Amino acid sequence: MAASADPTLARASLARFLETCGAGVLEDPRARSLVVALFAASRPAADLLCRRPALVGRWLGEGLLRGPVELARDLGLALADSCAPLDALRRFHHEEVVRVLGADLVGGASLEAVTGVLSDVAEVITRAALELAWRAAGSTEDGAPGGGSPGGGLAVMALGKLGGRELNYSSDIDLLFVHADGIDPGGRELQERVARLCVAHLGRFTEEGRAYRVDTRLRPEGGAGALTRSIRSYADYYASYGSTWERQALIKARPLAGDARVGEGFLEAVRPFVFRRTLDATAVADIQSLRSRIEREAARRGLDDVKRGYGGIRDIEFTVQFLQLVVGGVHPEARSTGTLEALAALEAGGAFTRREAEVLREAYRFLRAVEHRLQNVQHAQVHTLPPGGPDLERLARQMGHADGKVFLAERARLAHEARAVLDRVLMGLPVESRGRPAPEAELALDPDPPPGQVERVLAPYGIDDPRRAWRVLSRMASDEAGGVVASGRIRTAFAGLAAPLLARVAETDDPHATLERLERVLSTLGARGVFYELMAENPDALRVLVRLATGGDLLTGVLERRPGLLDEVVDGLLTLGRPERGRLRRELEERLATGGDPVEVMADFHGVHLVLAGLRDLDGRANLRETMATLSEIADAIIEASTQRALDEVGLRRGRGPGRFAVFALGKLGGLELNYASDLDLIFVGESGEGPAAALGGYARVAQRVLRLLGGSTRLGALYRVDTRLRPEGNQGPLVVGDQALVAYFREGRAAPWERQAFTRARAVAGDGPFAEAVAARVEELIYGGGGRSGGGLPGGGLAAEVRAMRERLEQGVEGPDLKRGAGGIVDIEFTVQLLQLAHGADFPAIRRGSTFLALHHLAAAGLLAPGEYRDLLTAYQFLRQVEARLHLVHQRPQARLPLDDAELRRLARFAGYVDTADRSAQETFMEEYRWHVQRTRQVFEAVVTREGDG
Repeated sequence: MAASADPTLARASLARFLETCGAGVLEDPRARSLVVALFAASRPAADLLCRRPALVGRWLGEGLLRGPVELARDLGLALADSCAPLDALRRFHHEEVVRVLGADLVGGASLEAVTGVLSDVAEVITRAALELAWRAAGSTEDGAPGGGSPGGGLAVMALGKLGGRELNYSSDIDLLFVHADGIDPGGRELQERVARLCVAHLGRFTEEGRAYRVDTRLRPEGGAGALTRSIRSYADYYASYGSTWERQALIKARPLAGDARVGEGFLEAVRPFVFRRTLDATAVADIQSLRSRIEREAARRGLDDVKRGYGGIRDIEFTVQFLQLVVGGVHPEARSTGTLEALAALEAGGAFTRREAEVLREAYRFLRAVEHRLQNVQHAQVHTLPPGGPDLERLARQMGHADGKVFLAERARLAHEARAVLDRVLMGLPVESRGRPAPEAELALDPDPPPGQVERVLAPYGIDDPRRAWRVLSRMASDEAGGVVASGRIRTAFAGLAAPLLARVAETDDPHATLERLERVLSTLGARGVFYELMAENPDALRVLVRLATGGDLLTGVLERRPGLLDEVVDGLLTLGRPERGRLRRELEERLATGGDPVEVMADFHGVHLVLAGLRDLDGRANLRETMATLSEIADAIIEASTQRALDEVGLRRGRGPGRFAVFALGKLGGLELNYASDLDLIFVGESGEGPAAALGGYARVAQRVLRLLGGSTRLGALYRVDTRLRPEGNQGPLVVGDQALVAYFREGRAAPWERQAFTRARAVAGDGPFAEAVAARVEELIYGGGGRSGGGLPGGGLAAEVRAMRERLEQGVEGPDLKRGAGGIVDIEFTVQLLQLAHGADFPAIRRGSTFLALHHLAAAGLLAPGEYRDLLTAYQFLRQVEARLHLVHQRPQARLPLDDAELRRLARFAGYVDTADRSAQETFMEEYRWHVQRTRQVFEAVVTREGDG
């Protein structure tokens, strides 16, 4: 008793019960549990058992939950024994409802079991009421129903919760009466009378109360319409005047009583009205209007109303029914009358994600359970939570929560999660101010638009071939692989995205190519409808995605060749925040720890973060230096993970091997200035100790394994192209160089000037940290040693001469404008910086920077570059590296030559942010700026080399 939901109420009811029948009934512990649970939860239940205590023993003997056959048998017996059949109907209803409540409270019956049996009770009672109505209204001489056909040609259809077999303890029942076609006026009058008597038998008050409140206002024309119509009359009405809310209501229609053939005929006749192949413009406007009304009511009622309030039962039912209307025309499995059954079918078909379905199921079960507990107390239609006090605490305990505060927090959590699903599902249905969807949305909704509509809608967007564009849009709006259920939600979601998408695409230089790239990328998505909803909610994300498709063959290629990768990008697309270096490494470690082919795991990691880096770049949320640093940090994480895995596999992790090992990056990776398609310049260094050959043999296997991991074949090709030729003696030297041999190579003057240049950007990226730092410090002192202007190991102006000669060799054979090796290109800037670093690094340690950006800054600060020279080199380096990045994105490979074809050059210029003006085209402006930068760069290069040569 003390542990019950309401001990006070239970004690008072128990005292009355014992006065009636004594304590003998409660000797059975099952009886005690049942009685206490019922008394603590429901005053009407206590009243019933106090009047009829024998019910307890009978229920325990027969079972608390019974099927429709047993229910129909017992009701038939009760009616046969009674001279007041309406009272018998009511007694049967009250007893069976309390019996179900007992199963609910003490038997752990599921929501489906409880609502199913409550619906079965209503069904057998309605059948009995109809039979009584026939007998009273106009039966044949032998007492059989009249009307000229089996069952009298009259069917009773259940709608609402009864139609979905989801009845509450205190629900109204929504009924619709249908008679067969071709019945004469006298027969129609009889059936109208039978229908009215049936409603009265169910809803009239007698000494035993009433059985059910009956609502027949869902019929055509509501309360003003005829109570019963023929099948054809219903079909004609819905075809001419039917509205979307009536379609929603009829989703739950099922034959309940009367002539089964008429009931099935009705369903067949109205099915084309309810479940259409497409969602037309009128339906979209109606749904938006319904949603607006629901939202206003939810805002008014807040969280207190579990039915009509925010995130309540109506929200969930509306979400499910909307998708049923969208897909039911081509997917019969989605036509279930029950909410949970329909939700499962929609999830199986892809209309809901697994998480969305889980959220709606959990919220729906919780809310229906709360609704039941509220209604049990007085057997009344109650949907509002108690304001507080004992009533709220009792409800919280009944729901299994410690107190009212915890219960309310759970209600709020589930409401917000369920409402978020509704918002996502309905987000993609834009309505213009006049109440109709935008023409772009109408076009997207219609898989077979009428002649001329495609041209009328798409022509304003500057699309020269509207039919071709429409075919691409149609593919984007469907998903054959995902099934027709998923396609329904995808089409409606895409409808809301169509207008802003076309507006963005129209701004691009080649709308057709942009649309086709987008379609290829989006075809890889596992949850395309959800993604469209995300795009509709985040216009910035849509803008970035279209920008990517405008010219980014590298990034779109990654997404095309690795299906499902965009699903991982979606979350990052919302924030586009630059990842922290340590987080990248932790994420990769976690991915590798889950198992699978390590090359494929690293390829997924690389692909996701490469695309995100590109999106941040294209969206202007990361500048050039930040983008290059991120690309370098992605490579660092992969190299480090590959090295640790290789060391483990060879058995040479620190403490187990003969020495120590490190991986150094040179080139752009060494300077943390990697571009989208840059090679990785790596050298491997091992501790040689006293026996270099023996020590380095194991590390050679490690290095080979690292190279296989980095260059291994994946669905996207190799992760990276790796170049190890910058090691001492290039390809002729050992793959792993000993630390002593490396130091000797520079100390003994065997390193060529270009090798010293390369090592200005040396940076340890993996392996034994202290060992790598020691090696780097010794090499740095040697390449910058010598002091004064004779730094770099060459006397006087010898270094400048070597740099000039090497630059001339690299420039030979270059044809056309070349960002890297052409006159005034990137090499000019890098050679200028490296010459000054090697010549003056001994005197100015601050200029020893692997990053060209940082080195330029410190060279200017040290007075080694004049302000104008610094400004020219810095702006040129930014321009050239930015254009190089755009070329990489366009061509999916290292590319430095500017296109000679005018159309390709225009595409690059537009992709780099140049626009047409009244005076010149985008490509003319671009090429003018390019020529200015390379001219100024070559002038600075020549000036610095001459100055250093004259020393």
